[in-house]
Amino acid sequence: MNSPARMHGKHRRLFGWVAAVSTILVLGLLSLDVIFPPAPAAPYASSPGTDFQRLLLVIAFLIALASFAGAIIATLLESMAKRKEWEEDATPARHGRTALAEEPANERLRALRAVISSLEESQVESL
Repeated sequence: MNSPARMHGKHRRLFGWVAAVSTILVLGLLSLDVIFPPAPAAPYASSPGTDFQRLLLVIAFLIALASFAGAIIATLLESMAKRKEWEEDATPARHGRTALAEEPANERLRALRAVISSLEESQVESL
């Protein structure tokens, strides 16, 4: 199963690629407009080719902006999900280091616990 952090990472990469492609398209359309300017036409009249080119330019620009915003949001969500996973994974490890195990693996620790428990029992009986 995919974790939320991996899912947000995939979204971040997708938004990044879409933003890169649309930015290249915007720069290409702008450079086309600068290198080959449209011929001057009558006032309030334009050729259908330039209208379509400007429409593509505006659409590509809006897609680039939306993709950049999506990539930023996906990056923030990914970092929050990774932090949450890290905190959830680290909590049992922290408690595991500080808490005593029921039965220690070391023979010396077993012997020490046996001595301490016998001393505690003798102190309780003497009271």
